[in-house]
Amino acid sequence: MNNNLPVNPSENLEEKIKELERQAEENFAGWQRARADYQNLKKEWEKKQTQFMVEAKKILLAEILPIYDHLKQAMNIPHNGDHFLEWRRGIEQIKAQWDALLKRWQVEEVSTVGEKFNPEIHEAVGHQDSGNETISRELRGGYKVEGQLLYPARVVVGEDTNSAKDQAVGSDK
Repeated sequence: MNNNLPVNPSENLEEKIKELERQAEENFAGWQRARADYQNLKKEWEKKQTQFMVEAKKILLAEILPIYDHLKQAMNIPHNGDHFLEWRRGIEQIKAQWDALLKRWQVEEVSTVGEKFNPEIHEAVGHQDSGNETISRELRGGYKVEGQLLYPARVVVGEDTNSAKDQAVGSDK
């Protein structure tokens, strides 16, 4: 007679089933803990993202609002007659503040008037059938942030560039 055979095979099967049930419960409990940990981590990450966005807004607004205050002050100065030059100087100072802010934030304008049209950085909203692909007028500036296009410049392409250069938006003449 073989002594390796269990005396009662059903007892051995019941033990094996109980062991597998215990392992299944252990695995399920581990999965539940991992799922709870993941959900907590996700909530914490979302909270940190929100906090980061609030802080970024505060930093940006701390730089923008003083310029806005100066603009409001300039708008309160009568801009006619004797006060026109004072008003003009105020507006020029505000523009200089904006230029400095944009430089600090690594924002650069997209080149337009006199440049060859490039659909990657320019949006043509007008075109003259002169065969000339040179930009003649800027209708709205385009900007890049750290070398990446924020939005394209809206331009007119193909007119006589000599007469249109003076009409460029933001011209410093």
